[in-house]
Amino acid sequence: MSKHESVTFKLEEADRELLEKVCRARGESFSSFVRRALRMEFARLGYLSQEEHKALGFGCPAGTEETQK
Repeated sequence: MSKHESVTFKLEEADRELLEKVCRARGESFSSFVRRALRMEFARLGYLSQEEHKALGFGCPAGTEETQK
């Protein structure tokens, strides 16, 4: 089980309002949204494993070849 820690950061008012609107529409917590957004950015930058990359809907990371089973 992974350990969770609290992080505090500042947002522009317009970004906070949009975050609230999106989270309400999706039935998602702020924390869940931000965790997923961070993981997606980590994947885009190539910091996650191929499996994690694919699980986030990005397919195979650039520069790697997907193996056929």
